[in-house]
Amino acid sequence: MESDKLHIDLAFAIDCTISMRPYILNATDRIRQIVNQIKLEGTLVARFALVEYRDYPLEDNIFVTRVQSFTNAEAEMNGWLDQCLAQGGGDTPEAVADALYDILNLSWDPQAVKICILIADAPPHGLHPIGDSFPLGSPAGHDPIMIVRKMAEEKITLHIIGVEPSIIPFRTYFQSLAQVTSGEYISLENANNFGQNIIATVLQQPTQIVPDETTGTSSIPDSHDGVLHLIRLLKCPLRYAIE
Repeated sequence: MESDKLHIDLAFAIDCTISMRPYILNATDRIRQIVNQIKLEGTLVARFALVEYRDYPLEDNIFVTRVQSFTNAEAEMNGWLDQCLAQGGGDTPEAVADALYDILNLSWDPQAVKICILIADAPPHGLHPIGDSFPLGSPAGHDPIMIVRKMAEEKITLHIIGVEPSIIPFRTYFQSLAQVTSGEYISLENANNFGQNIIATVLQQPTQIVPDETTGTSSIPDSHDGVLHLIRLLKCPLRYAIE
């Protein structure tokens, strides 16, 4: 019976700008593989969502984000992946913050294990002024660090698959973002078995909240100092700092 099985909501965010053209098929194939592995796991009931993101400024037929909300149908998810094309994007940073904002605001099942996988080859706006058309961050005002902290509060684990080598200069930043939610960073090249890793983690430890021994309440794992230190090194706008 489905009521006896563990429910999982798994949302993917994928960079669909032109810099992803050499990697987009590999990235979407990896998503298909993860979805298929989870669907084949008989102890889980799964739903999937997809957020494609590109960048500002808007161009003809170019979106900032495109959101496909949760479905339990693998075929529908595969149909969305068929539409993922690498187009648009001008400067190096992309609308990562906007994608995370849309992920956070999906219709998550409060009773499910909640996981997001971000596939990225570039940083968000606002990390470094050089080569950034929006050095103050997302034009919509979305702050990736605050969003990730909210994800942790909502028990959404963020895993990041980095497209290397382009993301290597920002790898520590993305690792730190994932750590805020007790997630992990892995390169696209090494993500072949990531679906099985997720299944094993979900079955062994279905929640990410850490009990606070002093108060008896739950708290978010404290990984923020590393993020703040990195932000200072990168000379990011102060609005990206964690208080």
